[in-house]
Amino acid sequence: MSKRLFYTKLGWDDMDRDQLSRSIKLFSLMNKELVIPSNHIYAKHAKDFFYKHPELLELKLIKPAMDPKYSSFQDYFSQGGRAEKAGTSLVEYGRYLDAMDVEKVSYSDTEPAGIFTELAIEQFSNEQSVLSKAAGLNMPDAHKFLDRVEEVRQGTHNVIYYNDFMALAEAHFKAEQVHIIRKFADLNRIMAGASSVRCNNLIPQENLIDWCLVKPQTPKDFILSDEQIFWEVFFESMIKLTDGIFNLTDLEKVTPKTLDKFSFEEIDAYRKECIIQNDFINKYNSVIENIDGVPKLGDAKIVLLDFDQLINLKASIRSEFSRTLDQEVSLYTELELLESLMKVTYQIFGGAIETVSSVVNFFSIPFNKQKDWNVFLKNQELRIERAYKFASKRISNKAVLIEYMEELMKKSKEVWYK
Repeated sequence: MSKRLFYTKLGWDDMDRDQLSRSIKLFSLMNKELVIPSNHIYAKHAKDFFYKHPELLELKLIKPAMDPKYSSFQDYFSQGGRAEKAGTSLVEYGRYLDAMDVEKVSYSDTEPAGIFTELAIEQFSNEQSVLSKAAGLNMPDAHKFLDRVEEVRQGTHNVIYYNDFMALAEAHFKAEQVHIIRKFADLNRIMAGASSVRCNNLIPQENLIDWCLVKPQTPKDFILSDEQIFWEVFFESMIKLTDGIFNLTDLEKVTPKTLDKFSFEEIDAYRKECIIQNDFINKYNSVIENIDGVPKLGDAKIVLLDFDQLINLKASIRSEFSRTLDQEVSLYTELELLESLMKVTYQIFGGAIETVSSVVNFFSIPFNKQKDWNVFLKNQELRIERAYKFASKRISNKAVLIEYMEELMKKSKEVWYK
């Protein structure tokens, strides 16, 4: 399955519009689906963004998660005190969303509570857990707290909800401990939501430092968010290992700010036009998922890693991308050699070298030149398709990551000068 990412930044207060826009565009290129939590649909950033950019929902670049028991956005907003939480009326906004063709991702809104409960009990039960160490919990106090949690669960279908959990924590622990426990609870709520809609991104691990659950001596050395992995691990490795394949000047044009030059419609069009889009998503994701400690789609259990494990995970991700790109560089070089040999053979038969794909098409028809040869060569789409299939048959693998970046660079050059 192509990657589905649980996108939470529309619920953050410290993101400006440009950051959000770049983030959505990048993640749309890296993932098949972006899913936002149902309680983020009415967050201030989300509301402002969807009013300004309805195409995000209409093009299905973003899909809200929602329990199917709600018949509409208006129905959802009218329940659970959501207007009070938003601090404003949501009636007009609900009508606005319901008037669009919005694709929702269904899930049961009781499932996240079960996942939240399981991880909370696990973290409070183990004196060596990430939370116990971060909050300085002692086991007698933690077990008394869990006894109260158990009492509450008896009346709530055997789960503990976020608000009840925090009310118990505030009554039981010191203020400095509650501060960290709240950070854990906020993170746990996001992780539970991601798991319930089967998202397979790094959210369970990516912001543990920001959530005050691990304490690095040198925070700047720590890179583990999805965006930073793309730019500071994958893309840096691409620059170092593809010397001679790509023009450095062209590579340098692919930056976060380059994304500002793409509209959301252009991002959507590129996703649909690029024939290796899904191959790239799957391979990029598989490189990360092959590493021990990274949460995988369908994992039944959420695990929080400690700081040493996180640092090792960062090093492993960098190493795995380097290894994969090394393989792709060798493969890409083999393809170039094959193309050169094809050109020589083509010349022997008197063919004019226009493109490698035209060479492939030469071998795909009888060797006596046909009258419609020139017309045939003009069929660019067919030429590219046959070239791609020709190379794939002779070399069992594909340099997907490199080929995708090559296509992205071409698009970046187009928008750079528009």
